[in-house]
Amino acid sequence: MLHRGTVPDSGQLFRVDPSTLRLSKSQHQTLKQIQQRFNLRELPLIAYNRDGKVLEPLSPAYSGNPSEGWDGDGMDLRFWGEIAEVRYPVSMEREARQVSVQFPPLP
Repeated sequence: MLHRGTVPDSGQLFRVDPSTLRLSKSQHQTLKQIQQRFNLRELPLIAYNRDGKVLEPLSPAYSGNPSEGWDGDGMDLRFWGEIAEVRYPVSMEREARQVSVQFPPLP
């Protein structure tokens, strides 16, 4: 499941200033687990400006290398520009589907 919209002030993620987000320790751990599970280079959190363009992070949070904003209780992520919208996974669901398929015989 993916959150898409304005920055929620949920205690897990909130805006520090127009271009900085703060992740709680638990939210950071959740995103790190998703990052590691899918072998992603950076945390799976994308920020957008009002025009819908992706904002570049100032200090990317790479796997195994906490950013400068890490204080032990949370992490600050800074971006180039004002953040209007964020997208990030809020949960993962495991799902297995089995489908039977029949193909016509080859000529």
